[in-house]
Amino acid sequence: MAFMLGMAAQVRARETVDGYVETYMRRNPAARKALEAVVMQLTERSDHLRFDHLGFVAFGGMDGPGYKPIADVFTGLGWQERDTFELENGLVTARWYQPPSVDFPMVVVRELRVDRFGEECVEVCEKYVDDANDAGEETTRAAALTGGTPWRIEPGEDDLEVLGYYSPLLAWHLTHGYAAHAVAASVSGLTKSRSSGLAKSGERAETHWHVAGANATVEDVRAVLERHGARMEDPAVVMSSDGSMRRVSTRGDEERPWGQSGWGGVHSERRSGSMATRTTSREPMATRTTSREPMRRKTMTTGTLRDG
Repeated sequence: MAFMLGMAAQVRARETVDGYVETYMRRNPAARKALEAVVMQLTERSDHLRFDHLGFVAFGGMDGPGYKPIADVFTGLGWQERDTFELENGLVTARWYQPPSVDFPMVVVRELRVDRFGEECVEVCEKYVDDANDAGEETTRAAALTGGTPWRIEPGEDDLEVLGYYSPLLAWHLTHGYAAHAVAASVSGLTKSRSSGLAKSGERAETHWHVAGANATVEDVRAVLERHGARMEDPAVVMSSDGSMRRVSTRGDEERPWGQSGWGGVHSERRSGSMATRTTSREPMATRTTSREPMRRKTMTTGTLRDG
């Protein structure tokens, strides 16, 4: 059951969430542009916008920090772990955390089971995980709080190619560590705008107001995004497999190197108060069992990390 936070705890929780969101938006101009368009058209004030959930990833199946540091950040602020479930045929263990109040987003942490991706992935990840262990708990805790990497070694291009071959999420976590890899705004609370009727007959009214109770839907969000020239995913609107949530997504600006991100924005419409225990995956992660051929590219690029 959710509980109310004291004023000081609310401030800490808000600052923490805002820090992860701002880092995500700074790295993802397409997501920021999409969010600004929605705020301008479907809210009276920017603080009316709420976030449905934040997504994080971590290495699992190894003797290292894993998902605990980022989970501890939120449980220490009042979030409560609610469910654990398997995704991608056991390659991912996901956990979702209920926020202390409706003013805050749910948190989803996806633990990438490196041991199940194969020995090649384990060999690559071990040197970084070992370095994080050597750096100590304080360094790992600071990385989780700031959305950084717990290892001090700069990811090598060859290592990113290997991990990217098996899953873009593996390479992403090696590069970005505990930064939020998904930020989904909530459609709940957004309102449709109506014409004020101030224009003359036969003319388009340019002045609008937001009518209380005229709740927006993902279709309304999609219409706003398309009017502002956003590049939509195909399909733009996706329903979760258990029917509890719909989301509308935009594409990122372009494919970018591992060191950056190329995601767009995600807006979710949830039909219940709990997290879906299964999600619709845009690009399933399959364990590679065939021999990996050498890659000649100097820079790995990705535009696949858009799932919330």
